[in-house]
Amino acid sequence: MGKNGRKACLWAAAFLLLALHCMGVGVSAYAAPKARKISLSCREMSIGVGRADSLKAVNAKRKGASKDALPTGEENLPKEATRTDPGSGIVESGQWRGMDWRLDSSGKLTISGEYDASVAGGSKWAEGNLAIRSVDIVATNVESTEGWFSRFSQLESVDLSGFDAGGLRDMGYMFYDCSSLEGVDLGGLNLGNVTDLSSMFGGCSSLGQVNLSGIDLRSVTGLGHMFQGCGSLQEVNFSDADLSGLTSIGGMFSQSSVENVDFSGAAMGSLTSLSRMFYESSVKSL
Repeated sequence: MGKNGRKACLWAAAFLLLALHCMGVGVSAYAAPKARKISLSCREMSIGVGRADSLKAVNAKRKGASKDALPTGEENLPKEATRTDPGSGIVESGQWRGMDWRLDSSGKLTISGEYDASVAGGSKWAEGNLAIRSVDIVATNVESTEGWFSRFSQLESVDLSGFDAGGLRDMGYMFYDCSSLEGVDLGGLNLGNVTDLSSMFGGCSSLGQVNLSGIDLRSVTGLGHMFQGCGSLQEVNFSDADLSGLTSIGGMFSQSSVENVDFSGAAMGSLTSLSRMFYESSVKSL
C-alpha cells in the first residue's frame, strides 16, 4: 500500500472513531462480553456488601436495645398463660385467683401462693384434665375448693400435708367422680371453719380409704352423700374428730361398699337426720 493509501486508511479510522463517539459508543464496547461480566460481578459484590452492612447495623441496633424491646413471642400467648422451660419438666402452668399452678411431665399438679378471690382473670387448671395424676396443694388463705378436681378421671393421689386450710369454708364436690382416686388423708388439717363437705367424694369408684381422724369439723352441719357411690370403699376413720355441729348425714354412704366406719372418740352433734345413711351399702361395723 502506498503512502497515500495509508493516509486514507488513517483518515477513515479517525472518522469511524468520531462517529462512534458521537453515537455514545466507546472503544471498550468491543470488549463488551468480558467487560459486562466483570461489571455485573462487581455490582453483585457491592449489593452483597450493602446487605451485610445492613444486617450488621440491625444487629448492632438490637444489641443496643433493651431486652424488653425485642420480640419474644410472649405477645402471641394468652395473657393468663405462662411460658415454660422445656428443660424444667413443666408442661403447663398459669395463675388463678392469685395462686400459681404448674403441671409437670409426670402429671403432678402443684398449687401454691396466696388465694385472693378479688383477683380476676387467669386460667384455672382445666376441668377434668386427663393429664393430672397427682395433686400437691401448698396454697394459703383459700376460702373454697368446691369442685376443684371434679371429674379428674386420672387423678390417683392427693398431698394436703402443706395445705393451710384454716380459712376454708366450702369443700363440696372437691373430688366428685374422680374415678381413679384411691386414698386421701385429711387427718391433722385445720378445717374448723368448713361448713360444707357434701358429695366431696361422691362417685369416687376406686377410693379405698379416707382418714379424717382427729379432724376439726365443728362448723360442718351436714355430710350429705359424702361417699355416695364409692364402690371400692373399705374404711373411713372419724376417730377423735370434732363433729359437734353435725346435724345431718343423710345418704352419707349410700350405694357404697364401705365395711368399716370408725366414730370412736368423735364428738357428735345433735343428729336430726340419718336418712338413707347406709342405703344399699355393705357396712359391717361402726
